Amino acid sequence: MMRTPYEILGCDRQLSTAEIRRAYLRLARIYHPDYYAAATPEKQLAAEFKMQVVNGAWYTLRDPDRRRHYDLFGPKHIGSVPPPEAETEAPGSDAPKSSEISETQRVAPQLVRVPVGLLVAGIVMLGAGFMFEQRPLLMGALVIVFAAGLAFITASMFAMPKARRDRNYH
Repeated sequence: MMRTPYEILGCDRQLSTAEIRRAYLRLARIYHPDYYAAATPEKQLAAEFKMQVVNGAWYTLRDPDRRRHYDLFGPKHIGSVPPPEAETEAPGSDAPKSSEISETQRVAPQLVRVPVGLLVAGIVMLGAGFMFEQRPLLMGALVIVFAAGLAFITASMFAMPKARRDRNYH
């Protein structure tokens, strides 16, 4: 069964647009995908899915004309609320079906893991270099650890402007 935008945002029909906006912002802070960057891929997808549902509800209620039209005719005539199948959840799981996951959503977690993988590989190579007393192995390990440090720095440089932009937008 499809929930109404009011139910999704947890507010009454009598609230003003400003009060509905506050409810939307509260939920957006909870489910925004940037807050789940270090979480498991399943939790990231669940949060992204919930954020899409919250955005759909806000899209319907933020415009007074669209809200009035929704209140008069319901969701069948507006086309702005997610369809019922988009809001169904698997029993015991908040994550969407794998068929609903885009290719970029599948690739992004691997890109986040690159700096960690480089660091682990560098540490393992350092240990092997000291254990077998191999100078080229030690030099290669230092290069990989340095690359991991650069990857951590560049990843945070790309994430910070987006986080600032999102924070200033709300």
